[in-house]
Parts: sequence; C-alpha cells; structure tokens
Amino acid sequence: MAEARRRQTQARRREVFMGLVISMGATLVLGFFEPMRVFWALHLALDVIFAAYVGLLVHLRNLATERSAKVRFLPARPMVVAEPALVRRSN
Repeated sequence: MAEARRRQTQARRREVFMGLVISMGATLVLGFFEPMRVFWALHLALDVIFAAYVGLLVHLRNLATERSAKVRFLPARPMVVAEPALVRRSN
C-alpha cells in the first residue's frame, strides 16, 4: 500500500514538473511574437514558480533520505509471561 501511494505521488510530481516545463517553453516562444510581449512577464513568473517547485522537491527528497537513515527497527523480543507477584503456597 505504501509503495502504491509513493508511485502515485511520484507520478503527480512528474506531471506538475512537466506541466511547468511545457508552460515555460510555450510562453517563451509566444513571447517572441510582437503582439504577445505580455507572455514574457508570464514566462518570468513561471520561471520563479519552477525554481521554487524544484527547491521544494529537493527539500522533500532530503527529508525522506534523512528520515529513512534515522529509522531503525527494534529487534523482536520474545513474549515474556509475567509471574504473579504473590504466590499462594499450600502447606
């Protein structure tokens, strides 16, 4: 279940990444046409968003790496049955 969730998260992040790259390319090309110079401003805004998103992805990757390095599973202990504190003796 955790593996499927991780794959979905990676796919979603890849889609967002590719969407930003395609949008950046499209606004860059459209900005070259004279009546569409406003796309330069949109392209610059997308550049900032893209840089922030890549920074966030790097940060999340570093957190996951640190978390996996710190987690250690405790060895399984055999089940111990506690003895009663008072034992009744019959004489």
